Amino acid sequence: MLFTGTTWNVLGKHGNTTATAGAAHMTQLSRRGFAKSRGISEARVRALIADGTLASALTADGLLDSKKADALLAHTLTRPKAPERIPAALRSARQRKLRAQTRDALDELRELQSNMITVADAEAVNAPFVELIAASQRRLVDLAPDVAGLAPDQAFRLLDNGVDACFISFQAALEKLHLSRPPKPPDPQPDLDISPVALQALLTNVQAEILERQRMLAHGQMVLLDDLQPDFNERMAINKSQFVAIPGRVAQLVAVASAEEARTLLAREVEGALANLAVKETS
Repeated sequence: MLFTGTTWNVLGKHGNTTATAGAAHMTQLSRRGFAKSRGISEARVRALIADGTLASALTADGLLDSKKADALLAHTLTRPKAPERIPAALRSARQRKLRAQTRDALDELRELQSNMITVADAEAVNAPFVELIAASQRRLVDLAPDVAGLAPDQAFRLLDNGVDACFISFQAALEKLHLSRPPKPPDPQPDLDISPVALQALLTNVQAEILERQRMLAHGQMVLLDDLQPDFNERMAINKSQFVAIPGRVAQLVAVASAEEARTLLAREVEGALANLAVKETS
């Protein structure tokens, strides 16, 4: 019974103490043992201790607490790299440059937006001006009863004065047209005092829209108003030269014409001049 009790005592009370001490001992390894168990060289372990990485894992007797050493190594390997510190002056200069680039891109986009039009709407741009020209020049036909049967020189003077009156009428109507159109309010300026990330996103979107509009121009889907104006100016010049020549062309003919014949003659001449502006002839 004494043997049995001693055996129980050893396996029980003393056995538990021994097992606890053994478990603690298993977490403490020599430098060589830790290196071997972790698959690295002992020199590497010593270097990690020397640079402070594993210094706090050393026990009083010079061994390594393997659990603590593993935790320290894991923290070292997964610790995020500190962001690069950019001097404030450089950061400010970069943002000013980005803001200037964005402002320039916005100006370019606004210019394209105000100067681009679809091909289908191109002719409609000058339609109000063409209508004013047609209305003013057709007033010359109303002089037919006055010039019919007059001497050529008298008919010429009357028609020449009528041409001048038509131009004056056109100018007055044109000024009224401009006054009836309220000026377009300026487009609101976007706030550029925003973060660099938001500023870069805005610049990217603006540049993408500029490229899209340039693509539409290249494929003929849209045209520039600046390109339309020279053609219209040329057509107006031809119209004007033909219109002011009407008195000289018809003065001899109306001298021997009736009022109705003079009206037909003048209408044909006026519509011929207006044809250069692609105006449909009135019935």
